[in-house]
Amino acid sequence: MAKNTDTNAETNVDTNAESGAWQQAMGDAGPYVGLGLQMGLTVAFYLLAGLGLDVWLDTGPVFMLIGGGVGLTVMFMVLIRATKDLNEKADRARKAAAERREAADAKESSPKD
Repeated sequence: MAKNTDTNAETNVDTNAESGAWQQAMGDAGPYVGLGLQMGLTVAFYLLAGLGLDVWLDTGPVFMLIGGGVGLTVMFMVLIRATKDLNEKADRARKAAAERREAADAKESSPKD
């Protein structure tokens, strides 16, 4: 069985471009995926801790409800902190892009010798 060694440069360029776009999209989505996972696990942890207390102490769903309330409170605190951090990161990126644009404009408008 012979291997196909014919490589098509155009196909390789398209594949690399698609791969780069996919990597960029995953890099951009990463913080939000991590935030969603963190929020879900936070609520689940406190709910399960409350359920464990209810089973251990043989009570009704009292501790599970308390755990759910605590979990939601902590989740919102995490959400607010993460949103603030992401906004600050975006502001820094916008500021850096504006500075680069201004530097490029100044370079273009400077007299050439």
